[in-house]
Amino acid sequence: MKNIKTTNELKSIIEEYADQINAPKDIRPDYGVGKRDSVYVVRSTDTHYYCAIYERGSEWHPFQTQDLTEFLFKIFWSITFSMGSDFWEKTKDRAVSDRRYIFYKQLELMKVLGQDLYDLCKDDILATLEKHPFRDEYPNTLEFFEEYYQKQKQD
Repeated sequence: MKNIKTTNELKSIIEEYADQINAPKDIRPDYGVGKRDSVYVVRSTDTHYYCAIYERGSEWHPFQTQDLTEFLFKIFWSITFSMGSDFWEKTKDRAVSDRRYIFYKQLELMKVLGQDLYDLCKDDILATLEKHPFRDEYPNTLEFFEEYYQKQKQD
């Protein structure tokens, strides 16, 4: 059996990671019991980690695992997606797909949190793009956007 962290230990880890990427407080999870709508509620048991979206007094889309890295990826995928969406909104660049900005920011933030989370995020994005490619005139690759974004920052 894996050594499952307590809910308080989990909170310490998640908050430390969230601080590293300056995640806004309003998109961070609740711990133990859900209190705010549309955010994850996170807790652990003796056998697994658990999270679900809390909404109007109910928990939706529950997820559980014994793997801490997989669990952190689930939590931070949501946090970094929200941060990526805010990033795109601030750019006002509508020449390329919004998902290019969102995915770019997600990967940038996940890299700060560690190679394991970055690799899981990149694999997830690539699987998404295979099924649902970008719908703009540019190449359907992640590498293209890195060059595009750096050029936009210089202009």
